[in-house]
Amino acid sequence: MVFDANDLPTIGITMGDAAGIGPEIVLRSLEQREAVGKYNALIIGDGSHLRSVASQFGVSHILERDDVAVDDLGNLTEPIEIGTDNAVSGRASAEYIERAVRLWQDGRIDAIATAPISKKAIALGGYDFPGHTEFLAKLTNTERFAMSFFAGELRVILLSTHLPLTKAIVVVAGCTWRILANRRETSREITVAASRGPSSMPRMTRSSGTASIMGVPGNKRPRFKP
Repeated sequence: MVFDANDLPTIGITMGDAAGIGPEIVLRSLEQREAVGKYNALIIGDGSHLRSVASQFGVSHILERDDVAVDDLGNLTEPIEIGTDNAVSGRASAEYIERAVRLWQDGRIDAIATAPISKKAIALGGYDFPGHTEFLAKLTNTERFAMSFFAGELRVILLSTHLPLTKAIVVVAGCTWRILANRRETSREITVAASRGPSSMPRMTRSSGTASIMGVPGNKRPRFKP
């Protein structure tokens, strides 16, 4: 876990849900040329599963690089079925997030990047959070927070998050105070981050991987106009 060879910043990267695409995304991302020589990557996850995925996709060399290390929690204690929500991988993915925050609080990493999790799986694992945003806020005792997306010059602050579409419409409709509050937050945070480019506030969002946690009752598809 110690990178003695350079003075680059260290990013803690959570492995995500082992039953999903998280481990592959982490490894594939580190394979990109842009990821080499810019930072140290500390992958927080289950070492055995990571090595297995790396071998499967022919990228084992990534785990042997000097700027990549694994913080092995060894917490996949039972066999898991890929593509299926389960308590074991759900609980494990939540523990990676908890570990990453502790490392950041202790000053052992400089930033955190998270791979995809399943909201249903973490619920099965005993964690009552709809997603990363609320989970990280709780772990850092943050009361005022918002989910944001940065893509090129675009800066996006979401007005509603992790809600069924039908409920999001009700929550957002007529909430002028919420829109104004989010605009103030957006302006302040973008100024602090010295970000450039246009900002936007979508009225509604629809998350994937929510399954029955936030689905429309009866699994009916809502009809709406853009």
